[in-house]
Amino acid sequence: MNKVKYTHIGSIIMMTILFAAFTIINSGCSNEPVLTEPEDMNEEYPVNPESAPDWKDTIPEPVVDPGSDGKDIIPQPSEATIELIEVEAGQTFGFSLESNPSTGYSWQLQFDSEFLKLVESVFVEGSSGLIGAPGHESFKFLALKEGQVDIKMVYKRSWEPDHIDEQIKVVNIVTAGNPDNAKAQTVNTKVGETFTISLKSNPTTGFSWQPEFDSEFLKLVSKDFKSDSTLPGSPGVEFFEFEAVKQGEVKVKMIYKRPWEPRSLEEQVTLVYIAPTN
Repeated sequence: MNKVKYTHIGSIIMMTILFAAFTIINSGCSNEPVLTEPEDMNEEYPVNPESAPDWKDTIPEPVVDPGSDGKDIIPQPSEATIELIEVEAGQTFGFSLESNPSTGYSWQLQFDSEFLKLVESVFVEGSSGLIGAPGHESFKFLALKEGQVDIKMVYKRSWEPDHIDEQIKVVNIVTAGNPDNAKAQTVNTKVGETFTISLKSNPTTGFSWQPEFDSEFLKLVSKDFKSDSTLPGSPGVEFFEFEAVKQGEVKVKMIYKRPWEPRSLEEQVTLVYIAPTN
């Protein structure tokens, strides 16, 4: 009897183990998600990936300027700034423009070399002293002859066709010491006679009178300087003696300047009427 009893108990235990194993296996193979109460009430339940929105739908629509018709807005260069400069032939002049070569941009110039000569072009760094900080490009020109010429400057990168800024300098070049403003006097003489032109001067300053005339009608016989005082550096008078060699009318242009400078400080014109010898 004891043997039958123990056999019955063992059968019950074995069936219990098999039933428990079958229950565990069956629950593990189920396709239904098991939802559990979240520990944190702010925690969201898991979302089924099939019901989640497409990632493309989460991108916000771009804000477009109503006046742009939905097209990309490309920065356009501002209108050219125009400036008028008036100089005399032989005079130098210059100007500076803001620039930052570290960005690849620089000012590129276009002008007629018949009227202007670029004497100097330098970049002056800004006061900050920082690497890559902006500064100024300075340009110095020499006016060569009378006329009007444009200096066109575009601010651009050399490898790009477009520019971001443009400036135009309209240069009006006038004759140095315009004869219309020069003092004039007249002299009447005869062929073979001499006459003298005297002008105040101070050669110690480097300035002196330089005559221009047609040697077909006149001949410079002599020139001299007489000081008004015995003190060094005192002004005085320069004397120019001419001889009339041919009948006609001729102009003597006297220019008061330093020999190494192109610009004159003062001019005087003498009109000489030469009559024939009696």
